[in-house]
Amino acid sequence: MNIQDNYSAEDWERINLLPSIVGAATACAGTNGLFGMVKESMSSVQTMLAGVKQYPDNQLIKAVSPDMTDRQAAKQTAMAQREAFKTKMKNAGIKKREDLMRLALDETISVMKTLPAGASEQEIAEFKEWVQSIAQKVAESAKEGGFLGFGGTAVSEGEQQFLNDLKLALG
Repeated sequence: MNIQDNYSAEDWERINLLPSIVGAATACAGTNGLFGMVKESMSSVQTMLAGVKQYPDNQLIKAVSPDMTDRQAAKQTAMAQREAFKTKMKNAGIKKREDLMRLALDETISVMKTLPAGASEQEIAEFKEWVQSIAQKVAESAKEGGFLGFGGTAVSEGEQQFLNDLKLALG
C-alpha cells in the first residue's frame, strides 16, 4: 500500500504540491530580478530532491519527490506536478505575489491538519523540516538588493517574514 492511499485524491494533491507552492511563494517574497529567480527556482528543486537522501525512510517525502533513479518517470512526475501547479494557481486566481504567499500559508495549514490521517509522527515532523528547509534554501540562494552580485542581503525582509509565517503555519 502506498502512503498516498491513506488520503483522498484532493488531499494528496495538496500534500504533493505543497513543496512547490512553498518554494515559489518564498521566491516571490523577495524581489531579486531574473537571475535571482532562476537561482531560487533551482534551489527549490535541489532541496526538494535532497529530501529523499536526507530522510531515506520517510515514505511521505519519497512519494512527493520525483524518483530520480528512473529518469523517464521523474520527468513525467515533474511534468504532472507542473501542470497541477499551474491549474492550482489558475483556480486560486493568483494574480499577485501576495496572493501566492497567502495561498502557500493556507495550503500549509490545511496539509498540516490532513497529514496525521496517513503518516506517522516522525514522517510528519520530517516533512515539516523538509518544507521549511526548502523555503530557507530558496530565501538564501540569491541576494536581495545588491548590484551584479555585490552588496545586498542574503534574506530580504519579505522573505524573512514569509519564513516566520511559514514556521507558524507548519506548527
